[in-house]
Amino acid sequence: MAHSSDYYQSLIQKMYNGFALFEVLQDEQAKPVDFRLLEVNPAFEELTGLNAREVVGRKLTEILPEAKADWIDLYGRIAFGADKIKFKSHFKTFGKDLEILAYSPEAGQLAAVISDITTRVDMQSALRQSEESFRAIADNASDGIFIALGFERPYVFANRRASEILGYSVSELMTMGPAQLVPAEEYSRIKRRLERRLKGKPVPETYQTGLRRQDGRIVPIEVSGSRILWNGQPAVLITLRDISVFKRMEAEWRNINQELERRVQERTRELMEVARQLEDKQKELSAHKLHIERVNKELVQTNTALAVLARNIDKKRDELEKKIARIVSSQIMPVIDELRGDRVPEKSLAKLDVLAAYLDDLTPGATKGHDVIVSLSPMELRVAVMIKRGFGSEDIARLLHLSPHTVKTHRRSIRKKLGIRNSKINLSSFLKFKLGKEAAHLEKS
Repeated sequence: MAHSSDYYQSLIQKMYNGFALFEVLQDEQAKPVDFRLLEVNPAFEELTGLNAREVVGRKLTEILPEAKADWIDLYGRIAFGADKIKFKSHFKTFGKDLEILAYSPEAGQLAAVISDITTRVDMQSALRQSEESFRAIADNASDGIFIALGFERPYVFANRRASEILGYSVSELMTMGPAQLVPAEEYSRIKRRLERRLKGKPVPETYQTGLRRQDGRIVPIEVSGSRILWNGQPAVLITLRDISVFKRMEAEWRNINQELERRVQERTRELMEVARQLEDKQKELSAHKLHIERVNKELVQTNTALAVLARNIDKKRDELEKKIARIVSSQIMPVIDELRGDRVPEKSLAKLDVLAAYLDDLTPGATKGHDVIVSLSPMELRVAVMIKRGFGSEDIARLLHLSPHTVKTHRRSIRKKLGIRNSKINLSSFLKFKLGKEAAHLEKS
């Protein structure tokens, strides 16, 4: 695409005709009020005498004061889609007769291909005065000039520029006529127009066709014709302008527009595919959202069920603890108390005290003796219970079949495990406090 645009620009720069590109300026109601010049080619500068650096960016009405409101309105319609238009006028600003072909390369832009027809106008005027004046102008004209007396008769005049366009010498052209230069497919049309013009009948003043060069190549040209008298005979004054560059521009511009259209269609398909994918993703997200909502609902229901289950477990646990406490208090502890009153040996009493301490720890609400029971080993607990009951180390050693040294070791271990660092604290009093509930059972005994 960049290559095509570059090529198009190169064609504009090489054009024999002047070229100018404008953008439309609109008021608040979107009505065209003027045009800003965006670009010109070297031929435009030469034709108008204006420097590109001085005029690009300026308004049409600043560059061409004679621009009329109806021109602005007409150009505005062309810039937004109307057909191209060609017209001729004398421009005082430039002191020239110009022919303008105006068209829109894209919406909001106006392109003008400008041809200098001053020589043609002057030739027609000079021809009315004298053949000598006509030749002086025609021989130096920038357009090809022919004078034809008929379609199949040789030209009676041809200038240097016509020779350059067609590749024949002037003398060769003077032995030829339109019939030898017109391609076969254009033969009937051009013959009919030339004959009608010779008879003074209306035909288009300007049209496009092709002529065969000496090398066989068909060169596209723009033809302008007018009926004249040459040495008293009806003749046609034919002006030729090589429009090869302009035709290549048109073709290149069509290619550019086709490429743009192709890219727009391609991009549109891509965007539609993206939109479809986004729609699919949206559906996936919606389905995922519904799934999450369903899972959340299930989690809420599960949490509710777990909460109910937890409350039931707590209730069962409380009931079980109360049942255990009731059995311990009403059935087991009375039996232990009864055994204590049966004058059992001291060694057995110590065992009953240990058993009572374990049972007391199972009873809800027991807090003071718990850390003693879980901290001490079974033997240390039996020693601690006997210390609480007031037994000395020698009695404990005798009753538990231990050495006095082992009993002292147990005492030190008990103090350490229960965090009694002060040696002044009486271990028996401390244990009575910690095992107070069990002590209450002992007092009953």
